[in-house]
Amino acid sequence: MKGRQHTDICRVDVSTATSKPCNIPSSNGTMSDIEGSCHCGAITLRIVGGFGDDAKSFICHCEPCQVLSGSLFACTAFVASKNLQVVRGTPKPYKQSRETNSSGMQVTRHFCGDCGTPLWGESEVAPSGSFVRTALFGNTLPPKAEVFWKRAHEWEKPMVPPGALFEAGHGPLTA
Repeated sequence: MKGRQHTDICRVDVSTATSKPCNIPSSNGTMSDIEGSCHCGAITLRIVGGFGDDAKSFICHCEPCQVLSGSLFACTAFVASKNLQVVRGTPKPYKQSRETNSSGMQVTRHFCGDCGTPLWGESEVAPSGSFVRTALFGNTLPPKAEVFWKRAHEWEKPMVPPGALFEAGHGPLTA
């Protein structure tokens, strides 16, 4: 792109609302690493190789995600464990019991101990990776699916086609 300076690292700093372009192919054709930080900037994460060209986010409407995000849902993207790096700071883990988790699986959620920003979660349902909060990276990924849709409020409108609405452990919900 003419006039645009390439950087191998995309950085999104939510504390100052500044960012650099993400997922730009490097000179060798591979995707650039991307970085994002918590609200106060104490924790910085890197996703080696970025999210990828066709990456999508997942919206979760389960009650723990609603409460722990302080919102109607959590927006996450799956990243292979080997590609998620903590560049700065020490995230605080919260091990959620199986009894309090909607899927019945063990989930460990990581957050900033200073400002409370949710960072990522690890679950027995996907042991090879983590579900990172997309807000740390500018919320640039469109949603692919919504899970625990039956727990969404009746006035919420889906952001995905009906075939991409799921209740955990089951196929797509039918209209």
